[in-house]
Amino acid sequence: MEYIICDLKKDYGFSLDDVIKYSRRVGRPICSICGVIKRYVMNKIALDLGVDAIATGHNLDDLAQFIFSALFGGRADELRKLTLYTPSESGFVARIKPLGMLSGYEITLYADIEGIEYVKVTCPYAPTSGFRVAIARVLDELEKEHPGFKRYFVSNIIRNIIPRITPSTEEMKRCKYCGMPTSTDVCAFCRLRKIVVGDVN
Repeated sequence: MEYIICDLKKDYGFSLDDVIKYSRRVGRPICSICGVIKRYVMNKIALDLGVDAIATGHNLDDLAQFIFSALFGGRADELRKLTLYTPSESGFVARIKPLGMLSGYEITLYADIEGIEYVKVTCPYAPTSGFRVAIARVLDELEKEHPGFKRYFVSNIIRNIIPRITPSTEEMKRCKYCGMPTSTDVCAFCRLRKIVVGDVN
């Protein structure tokens, strides 16, 4: 398969390192900013290539932490996005999470057994403390005491809770700068780029 690398600095005029300097003005944690960038770039490239779906590497640990955080914060609208398959709509390419029911440990173990190379370093921006780290620790402890807890927790939410959440009636617009789908006049990526670079044209 063709391997495509997006060079943020070359293609959009800024890097993640540049964003760090403006994190206070952006008003988002670095992980959230990174998520905005990744979702935008992956969707843009997928649209340009005309592919049917984007397969992401989200695993069971990721999904369990996301669900826990969304439930704690009362963000039911965010849970609607958390399915193993999200169809194409409003300019967003369909998404699939083929590793969604496998833990990080299981994926790493398989890769080691099969001799598959993978990046072993932790993201330099990953938090070492705070709420997200605490959630991960609690979920790991529950999994240790009750093997299978994460899989049961995630599958129950996906099967029994998400289908009962009322679909959003929010009408999608097109970003006035890049034309990508957004709920506001300017998409989150272009707002970020405008703060860091000063221009989005």
